[in-house]
Amino acid sequence: MPEENFIEHQKKQKRLIAILVVLLVIIVVVLYYGMKPPAVSSYETYNIKKPEINFNLDILSDPVLNALQPFTEIQPVDPLNATSVTEDIGRDNPFLPF
Repeated sequence: MPEENFIEHQKKQKRLIAILVVLLVIIVVVLYYGMKPPAVSSYETYNIKKPEINFNLDILSDPVLNALQPFTEIQPVDPLNATSVTEDIGRDNPFLPF
Protein backbone atom coordinates (compact mmCIF):
# COMPACT_ATOMS: atom_id res chain seq x y z
CA MET A 1 0.00 0.00 0.00
CA PRO A 2 2.70 2.56 0.80
CA GLU A 3 4.41 1.76 -2.49
CA GLU A 4 1.23 2.65 -4.42
CA ASN A 5 1.04 6.05 -2.75
CA PHE A 6 4.70 6.64 -3.49
CA ILE A 7 4.27 5.66 -7.17
CA GLU A 8 1.17 7.86 -7.50
CA HIS A 9 3.08 10.70 -5.89
CA GLN A 10 5.95 10.26 -8.39
CA LYS A 11 3.52 10.25 -11.33
CA LYS A 12 1.82 13.37 -10.06
CA GLN A 13 5.18 15.05 -9.57
CA LYS A 14 6.29 14.13 -13.13
CA ARG A 15 3.08 15.63 -14.54
CA LEU A 16 3.61 18.82 -12.56
CA ILE A 17 7.21 19.08 -13.76
CA ALA A 18 6.07 18.60 -17.37
CA ILE A 19 3.46 21.35 -16.96
CA LEU A 20 6.10 23.63 -15.41
CA VAL A 21 8.50 23.02 -18.32
CA VAL A 22 5.76 23.76 -20.87
CA LEU A 23 4.84 26.98 -19.06
CA LEU A 24 8.48 28.06 -18.91
CA VAL A 25 8.91 27.43 -22.63
CA ILE A 26 5.78 29.48 -23.37
CA ILE A 27 7.01 32.33 -21.15
CA VAL A 28 10.45 32.33 -22.80
CA VAL A 29 8.91 32.41 -26.29
CA VAL A 30 6.53 35.23 -25.38
CA LEU A 31 9.32 37.25 -23.78
CA TYR A 32 11.64 36.67 -26.74
CA TYR A 33 9.13 37.82 -29.33
CA GLY A 34 7.70 40.51 -27.06
CA MET A 35 11.06 42.11 -26.29
CA LYS A 36 12.33 41.90 -29.86
CA PRO A 37 12.79 45.42 -31.25
CA PRO A 38 10.44 46.29 -34.10
CA ALA A 39 11.77 46.34 -37.61
CA VAL A 40 13.31 49.67 -38.56
CA SER A 41 11.07 51.55 -40.94
CA SER A 42 11.34 54.94 -42.52
CA TYR A 43 8.98 57.21 -44.36
CA GLU A 44 10.77 56.56 -47.62
CA THR A 45 9.87 52.87 -47.58
CA TYR A 46 6.18 53.67 -47.42
CA ASN A 47 6.24 56.63 -49.83
CA ILE A 48 3.90 58.62 -47.64
CA LYS A 49 3.19 62.13 -48.87
CA LYS A 50 2.94 64.65 -46.08
CA PRO A 51 -0.21 66.75 -46.38
CA GLU A 52 0.29 70.47 -46.66
CA ILE A 53 -1.17 72.36 -43.72
CA ASN A 54 -2.55 75.84 -44.33
CA PHE A 55 -3.99 78.07 -41.63
CA ASN A 56 -6.64 80.60 -42.49
CA LEU A 57 -5.71 83.65 -40.42
CA ASP A 58 -8.45 85.86 -41.91
CA ILE A 59 -10.67 85.03 -38.94
CA LEU A 60 -8.42 87.15 -36.72
CA SER A 61 -9.38 90.30 -38.64
CA ASP A 62 -13.13 89.68 -38.19
CA PRO A 63 -14.85 92.79 -36.68
CA VAL A 64 -16.92 90.63 -34.31
CA LEU A 65 -13.74 89.20 -32.86
CA ASN A 66 -12.21 92.65 -32.49
CA ALA A 67 -15.31 93.88 -30.64
CA LEU A 68 -14.85 91.36 -27.83
CA GLN A 69 -13.78 92.80 -24.50
CA PRO A 70 -11.83 90.89 -21.86
CA PHE A 71 -13.43 90.10 -18.53
CA THR A 72 -12.41 92.08 -15.49
CA GLU A 73 -9.79 90.31 -13.49
CA ILE A 74 -11.15 88.43 -10.48
CA GLN A 75 -9.03 88.88 -7.39
CA PRO A 76 -8.30 85.68 -5.45
CA VAL A 77 -9.60 85.46 -1.90
CA ASP A 78 -7.01 85.22 0.84
CA PRO A 79 -8.47 82.93 3.55
CA LEU A 80 -6.00 84.25 6.16
CA ASN A 81 -7.10 87.84 5.60
CA ALA A 82 -10.88 87.30 5.36
CA THR A 83 -11.70 90.68 6.93
CA SER A 84 -10.94 92.46 3.65
CA VAL A 85 -13.61 90.38 1.88
CA THR A 86 -17.12 91.86 1.89
CA GLU A 87 -18.74 88.45 2.58
CA ASP A 88 -17.83 85.83 5.12
CA ILE A 89 -16.28 82.74 3.64
CA GLY A 90 -18.05 79.46 4.32
CA ARG A 91 -20.28 78.57 7.24
CA ASP A 92 -19.52 78.17 10.93
CA ASN A 93 -20.36 74.47 10.86
CA PRO A 94 -20.33 73.06 7.32
CA PHE A 95 -21.71 69.71 8.49
CA LEU A 96 -25.10 71.10 9.60
CA PRO A 97 -27.89 70.80 7.02
CA PHE A 98 -29.24 73.98 5.45
